[in-house]
Amino acid sequence: MLRRAGIDSLEAPSVTGNFSVGPDQGFRFTNPRLVREGDGVYVAEGFDFANIAFLIDSAGVVAIDAGTTEESARGAMKALREVTDAPVRYVILTHSHWDHVGGLAAIREPGTVVIARANFARELARMRSSTRTFSWFFGTRPVGLDVRVDRTVSGNESFRHGGREIRLIPVSGGETDDALFVHLPQQGLLFVGDAFMPYVGPPFLSEGSPEGYLEALATVRSIGARRLIGGHPPLTRFFDAEAVPGLETALRSLYDHVLADVDRDRPLPDLLSENYLPESLRKTPKAVLPYLVVRDHFLQRLHQQKAGYWQADGEGMHPLTRSEQAALLDQLGGGGDAPFVRVAEDLLARGDGPMALRVSEMGLLRYPASEPLKSSRTKALSMLIERYNLVDPFRFIIYSQWASSPLSPIGVAPGDAR
Repeated sequence: MLRRAGIDSLEAPSVTGNFSVGPDQGFRFTNPRLVREGDGVYVAEGFDFANIAFLIDSAGVVAIDAGTTEESARGAMKALREVTDAPVRYVILTHSHWDHVGGLAAIREPGTVVIARANFARELARMRSSTRTFSWFFGTRPVGLDVRVDRTVSGNESFRHGGREIRLIPVSGGETDDALFVHLPQQGLLFVGDAFMPYVGPPFLSEGSPEGYLEALATVRSIGARRLIGGHPPLTRFFDAEAVPGLETALRSLYDHVLADVDRDRPLPDLLSENYLPESLRKTPKAVLPYLVVRDHFLQRLHQQKAGYWQADGEGMHPLTRSEQAALLDQLGGGGDAPFVRVAEDLLARGDGPMALRVSEMGLLRYPASEPLKSSRTKALSMLIERYNLVDPFRFIIYSQWASSPLSPIGVAPGDAR
């Protein structure tokens, strides 16, 4: 398994799963595959960061989302063409993020109608203006953000395509303001895009809202679909229809709890360390895992939106640079890299990867040539990669990039990764 994953040393982080990450291809949740979700309904997973769904009918194909890059979307189209040669009549975009619109040029054919929310262009402008600091999310392939929409949706509407009714349902959503659900009532399927991404908007952009997240959950509950299909494989797997009612109740409890604490000027770290668990979760076990995955991100976004930039404990009043913090620690330690190394190694021995990483990086700012500090940083990143590989893909990707630690797809040689 190590050889098949391109790992040649047991010193590498121990990672469990069928996903991959690297500087060229970016992140994949699984190897490329076409998953059948129902009669004439397929989802292309693992061709890049996000899913592309295909609704196949005698009248043609309806695609839901378009992947991240033209190259990766071509791979999904190739898999589709092994099932049908019907033309692509429509592309429905669930929202404007890079990984759901970037491959549109490969999906769109002559006569294809592209459908999106009425506020799609405004949200797309945000994507164009943002920088991709963490390049291992999508890799080096160009992401196409020159998207032309042919038809916009501002309220609930439906249309027939062949023998299938397709309902379009705008919601605020937890990740963007231009979320668009796609409902197939005859099959009980609801495509929800990234409305339930645990990060409540990308952590590195001022986007998404807890209120939108709760609205999306309420909408799903009211629709009563048999199965939810998300924009990424783990969303489909864990944020399913059975979990929605309990998750909505638990997050509403968290929302009210946090707002009360923000009014009392409680600092964000104190709120996070409380690990709040609503009593309602005892009665809704299906919601426990989704709640735990979402909780801290939901709390952080809510605190960011409701609290000021000066905190009651003084945080934010006099922001310090990392160099200033490193200089302070260096003075407290008496000078030299040895105190940084000693503290970092002690933290590692106690399993505190985040603090060990912070201390080793502070030390490297003062002593950039220190090999012991480099070693401590590597061990801290390895610990964090191992810890988050199954529960927090965003952290896993960022830590892998910082560590320059790629992971090739299982069963694909390192030089042949698709």
